[in-house]
Amino acid sequence: MSDNANENNATTAAAAVPEATESVEVVAAPRPGTGVRRRKRQAFAVVGIAVLSAGIGGVVGSRLKSPADAANSQKPPSASLITVPVELRKLSSSLVIAGDIQYVEPTTVRLAGAVGASAGDRQVVTRLAEVDSEIVEGGVLLEVSGRPVFALVGELPMYRQLVPGSKGPDVAQLEVSLNNLGFVPGTVDDVYDQGTEAALDAFYASKGYASEGPTESQRKELSSARTAVADAEAAARRARADLAAGSSTVTPSERLERQQALARARDAVPEAQAQAKRDNDQAAGDVNTATLLRNNARAARDADKIIYDAAAAAGAINPATGLPYTPSELATLQQPLLEKEQALLQADQALTKAIADQTATAQRGTAAVKSAQDAFDLATAQLADLDKPKDTRALKDAVTAADAQVLAAQVALQSLEAAIGTVVPPGEVVFLPTLPTNLTTLLTSIGTTPGTEIAQVSSTATQVSGRVAKADASLVKVGAAVTLELRDVGVETTGVITDIRKPKQSNDGSNGGGGGGDGSDDRLEVVVEPDDRDLINQYIGFSVRITAEVSATADAVLAVPVSALSVGPDGTSRVEVEREPALGSRPAKTEMVEVAVGLAAQGYAEIAPLGGASLVQGDRVIVGSDAGTRRSRRRSGGTTTDTAPAAEPAAQG
Repeated sequence: MSDNANENNATTAAAAVPEATESVEVVAAPRPGTGVRRRKRQAFAVVGIAVLSAGIGGVVGSRLKSPADAANSQKPPSASLITVPVELRKLSSSLVIAGDIQYVEPTTVRLAGAVGASAGDRQVVTRLAEVDSEIVEGGVLLEVSGRPVFALVGELPMYRQLVPGSKGPDVAQLEVSLNNLGFVPGTVDDVYDQGTEAALDAFYASKGYASEGPTESQRKELSSARTAVADAEAAARRARADLAAGSSTVTPSERLERQQALARARDAVPEAQAQAKRDNDQAAGDVNTATLLRNNARAARDADKIIYDAAAAAGAINPATGLPYTPSELATLQQPLLEKEQALLQADQALTKAIADQTATAQRGTAAVKSAQDAFDLATAQLADLDKPKDTRALKDAVTAADAQVLAAQVALQSLEAAIGTVVPPGEVVFLPTLPTNLTTLLTSIGTTPGTEIAQVSSTATQVSGRVAKADASLVKVGAAVTLELRDVGVETTGVITDIRKPKQSNDGSNGGGGGGDGSDDRLEVVVEPDDRDLINQYIGFSVRITAEVSATADAVLAVPVSALSVGPDGTSRVEVEREPALGSRPAKTEMVEVAVGLAAQGYAEIAPLGGASLVQGDRVIVGSDAGTRRSRRRSGGTTTDTAPAAEPAAQG
């Protein structure tokens, strides 16, 4: 700018001279003798002013600089280190579990089938228990077409109609409930017998209902069973008649034919074995030949590859020319290598085929030998059968089978006749895991056809629980103290873990328990007993944050921010310690100290110096560095502001 500015100022001053002269001439009156002298003085004054302006412009121009020139003349300041002190503190890590507060095992009540065996096809709700009413064992939840639905205690849901002669854990569950209610079924077992039937009749009568008798389908089953007995007896009679009339003898020609077949089969076995050996030997020879050819092809390929690789190496000299190999010379050397590669590929394929053929040959030989042996065994058995009365044996088997069918049909008829008595329709009993319980929700209404789900019941006891991954469940133990936080209402209390278990399967087919988790097999349920249950009972349905301490240092330890750690080339953890801070233009002096890393928690890591290195509380470790950008000063409204450079994280490793 300095040279250009001087030239511009001089030009401007020179251009101003005529204008000043002309102006003087217009104003001054012409006087004899004085006009010439005045014009000369004015001209000298104007020229002097112009010269002075040019000099000032040159000085000013030399001192003025553009923003780009000013920025280029500056050097960036040296980067500075960001340090923090080594602290002495106690560290602890916690496991946080999302849970909720719910009634213990809320249960959906389901009907397993029709209510009433003789109520017909029309199923209509005619009576309902009230919401929030208490349901006791033996109580009636609702009526369908005038028939009751009883609530009994049991873990196994009702799934079938119970009739005299039924056997299973559901029968045992029913008898236990009847016995608890005072209706003794005789021996409490898993068989529906006369004692069970009498107890059921008495139970229904005590509730003002009549127990159900046999259904129409049971009557049809009884008729079919009687017909089956008659048909089985007729078949047995025919089988006995066939046995009495049937017999056979063996002729000499039949015996000779069987003997010759046996001889041929006996000779065929060693022939098959010999042929299999010959084929296997031939296949093994083919494999050996193919292996030798493959090895020769590989050796030939390797020899050409050594020659070509040596020629293709950087700086290789062709001994024939004394110069580096040309592309055409390399191509000439490569051609036989490619041919050898193709030959090796074909040899590998031939060897693979030979091995596959050897395996197939062995399998065919084994199958042929087995087939010959099977034929020999069959011929032996057929010759032996000639000495037995073949027709009589088959007829005897038919008689035995017919008698067994008669016996089975008679037993089925007797069982069915014994079952004509009191039945329990599948919908007239619902088993609930806990009674008494509260009816919290109705899922049907009077005058409608009941669906599968009719109500929801829940115990008045509450439970705090959450879900945790199996991998994390090992971090906490039963009896561990926890903190309970209800963030939605700002409530905090304490509790103790009482159980860590697989989530229970509820009657509605879903996994029970809180925490909002799914029912996958990789999660467990953590159950907590709150220290202030009255407080927790006020927040049924609320989410809760369960925090359990899983590890902690016994005492205060040396700790640094995790960002201060790095890993050396040998994999050892280390920190960079500032031994002398930067002073003026002198950079800071630092030392890499290898450390053993312990517990990491709350953004800090426990450390201990290795190899006798010095590291104590208060030493400053490097966590980052100044980016090295010059601070800028910005004026706004008369105020000067320093803009600090951004921090740059310390490099790891």
